Amino acid sequence: MHLRKMDFVKHLRRPAESKPYKSWRAAYQHLEKFTNGRLSFEQITTATLESLKVYLRKDLHNNSAWLYYGKIRAALNQAVREGISRQTIARSHF
Repeated sequence: MHLRKMDFVKHLRRPAESKPYKSWRAAYQHLEKFTNGRLSFEQITTATLESLKVYLRKDLHNNSAWLYYGKIRAALNQAVREGISRQTIARSHF
């Protein structure tokens, strides 16, 4: 499978399950709900991330939304470092 076709939701699941912080798990759960459980790296665009921000802000306090988006952004940036994705669009501000 081409790396860009890999599922980002599954990629985020790894740190969500291995890190001792509930915020990683919550970020994963919100991304899973937002995407219906599937989102390939090639489907991630600036518009997708903007929609995710709106989604997170809709039902969460701003601090929680910012924290979860930061975890998702960190996972995207890690994917760039691992060579899975070439996209650096996740570096945008909340």
